[in-house]
Amino acid sequence: MRFWIITCSVIAEVCILLSISIYDIKRRKIKNSALALLLIIRTTQLIAIDSLDGVIYSVIGIIFVTGIVIIAKRFLNGIGQGDLKLCIVAGYIVGFKMLPVAFTVSTLVILLFALIKKGKDVTIPYGPFASIGIIMSIPSMLLR
Repeated sequence: MRFWIITCSVIAEVCILLSISIYDIKRRKIKNSALALLLIIRTTQLIAIDSLDGVIYSVIGIIFVTGIVIIAKRFLNGIGQGDLKLCIVAGYIVGFKMLPVAFTVSTLVILLFALIKKGKDVTIPYGPFASIGIIMSIPSMLLR
């Protein structure tokens, strides 16, 4: 039963992250309803598999990322509210232990994209890159 709960919730999370990415690329917005669905799915997953460690890591992750988001919003221009909320949700989904993996992957991919687009006046949506980081950290999350 645990296997199916985890499998279904991961598939749902990946689908929602893909839809967030597509919507962010097209409209430069991230819907709150999609973020709420991610929170609901992760919370349901944690309750269903009875993972106290997962709850602790997720809560620490959300607190840690919220602190970073507050600092980032103060000093960085160009970061949208949806991007910041997605980062907070990412902290909840991947938890404190996997945050470095998720943010390192998303940062490397966005830097690569910026290098490719170098010299062009292009705005870069953060949603797809954050989604890539979250998705790439999922296999490691499943092993804990």
